Amino acid sequence: MSWILGIDTSSVELGIGLIKDGENVSSFSRYVRNSHAESIAAGIGFILKNARVASQDIEKIAVAVGPGSFTGLRIGISFVKGFCLDTPTAILPVSSLESVAIGSNIRNQPVVIAFDARRNNIFWARFRVDTNACIRETADTCSPVDEFKSAITERDVVITDTLGYTKSMVFDFLKKRDPAYSVDEYPIQRGLACARKALYSSGHAESFTKIDDLSPRYLTKAYAGT
Repeated sequence: MSWILGIDTSSVELGIGLIKDGENVSSFSRYVRNSHAESIAAGIGFILKNARVASQDIEKIAVAVGPGSFTGLRIGISFVKGFCLDTPTAILPVSSLESVAIGSNIRNQPVVIAFDARRNNIFWARFRVDTNACIRETADTCSPVDEFKSAITERDVVITDTLGYTKSMVFDFLKKRDPAYSVDEYPIQRGLACARKALYSSGHAESFTKIDDLSPRYLTKAYAGT
């Protein structure tokens, strides 16, 4: 049996997913701000216990490495390093933007994923997802709002995430745009999406990394409260 565990702590949502032999087994999400450190071990323990699988039986683990919440990313990556310390588990770093694209279930058309990067900037990238692959059309980028406005096209489906910033207004210009969705109204199973990315990457050993080389990809400097 081939077990894949996916973890995404890049936003307010703690997302955990488990795949067995290419099929979705279970997904766990918790939407509580600043609770990842207290919840991640219990969430993964629940997922594994419910599936009756031991941690040493996990063959691959996929973790979102950014961009996103500085604190959240550190928590997820630190957990994975501890989880894999004494096991031969293969580790796949996953773009947080890509995990949302895969989890969106928008297929065969361009989807732009955009996060509030603060200071009037936006993390974003464009993807096209089909049944067995997520095709990247742009690199993960941090752009000023005006540059992002110019980059998106009429063909793009846009999915946004404020990363929990309650006073975020950076995406207000999208309110009258169709199609454009917020993750607050368009739930994404991010942990399961990370696991599926590892499934897509199974034939590409070069995409996986070692524990010592696993690190966050912030794209920008840290600010207080992130």
